[in-house]
Amino acid sequence: MLNLGGGSDANALVVPKGDQTNLTAFFDPATQTFNKLGATQCYYSGNCVVSPYNSLRGNPYFNVDARIAKNLKLGEKRNLQLMFQAFNLTNHANYGNDFGNVVGDSTFKNPVGFINPTSSLLPRAFTGEFGARFSF
Repeated sequence: MLNLGGGSDANALVVPKGDQTNLTAFFDPATQTFNKLGATQCYYSGNCVVSPYNSLRGNPYFNVDARIAKNLKLGEKRNLQLMFQAFNLTNHANYGNDFGNVVGDSTFKNPVGFINPTSSLLPRAFTGEFGARFSF
């Protein structure tokens, strides 16, 4: 962390040029502090850069739902429809941007929540359902 001056770069996070995802390069877990002098020297020597604001984006949202139906004619006016619906077909948990952001915490850069339309305690897993509709 530079912590020099004001503006958008005040308290900017300095990262090595070759490893810009290493946000803890100058963090000392023993003291739970950043080595500001080391970060400043690295930055001014040209070996480090300022990490872009909000550079850690979460995983993109990905979901596939599908429905398959088969209509069976039973005479002129009657119809039987058999169907299968699948939700979250790929069984993929969507974490979005809900990642730990406290450096030194065990959840740092790890998912701490997920996007779930039903607001349950577990990520929405693959579910499927069969159905039938009879019309006359």
